[in-house]
Amino acid sequence: MKRLIVTAAFGQNFVEMASLSIPTMEAYAKKIGADFLALRDKYPPYKDLHPFWSKLCIYDLLESYDEVLWLDCDTLVLPKAENIFEAAGGKFSATQETYHKCYMPRFINLYEAIRNKQIVDTSKIVYVNTGIFVIPRSERFLLQPDMEMITRIDELGKRMTLYYDQEYINLQLYELKLPVTYLPYSWNAVCYPGVHNWQTRRQCNIIHYAGMVGHRRIFVMYQDLQAIKEGI
Repeated sequence: MKRLIVTAAFGQNFVEMASLSIPTMEAYAKKIGADFLALRDKYPPYKDLHPFWSKLCIYDLLESYDEVLWLDCDTLVLPKAENIFEAAGGKFSATQETYHKCYMPRFINLYEAIRNKQIVDTSKIVYVNTGIFVIPRSERFLLQPDMEMITRIDELGKRMTLYYDQEYINLQLYELKLPVTYLPYSWNAVCYPGVHNWQTRRQCNIIHYAGMVGHRRIFVMYQDLQAIKEGI
């Protein structure tokens, strides 16, 4: 079974975060016998899109790998983390977005505007956090780029994205009716302000700092990384 862990970092803040996170990812890849790839430049087919869309490169990478784990660069993998591929069980796997109900109105509006279809049964909507996910080759079609769905041409002839990658992947999950293996939150412990402290984060497998903004995110990542190194 050939497996890959991939991340990306563009722009000063994200490159700084990656300097903290990538060593933990590399160590984890070595631990579980996976290859590791860090994208330092925009993936060529999507170079005109927002950097977030670089994760669509996984569609191509799955030609050479059986499974891929995507990690946003604002994540730290703790040394205690076991093999996430085993937890995924060969299926598309991610954690449910913590505040997924807050995303529902926009999700519904997006889908109905793009597809000109009404969502009748909202209970069938899946909404996951795509900062961390596992996808096998058999389900790579989920990330097949649909440029007509995610972009439009503006009045200057420039292609513009209509929304972000997380919304696209969730729209695809809904439309394709792809089953999702929900990973426990220990695999994607998002640091929302006031929700977690280091004593709770240290119990997890992967910490995700998406709930923090600006230099505070880098500062907390640095503090946690020092605590990890010191075994606190």
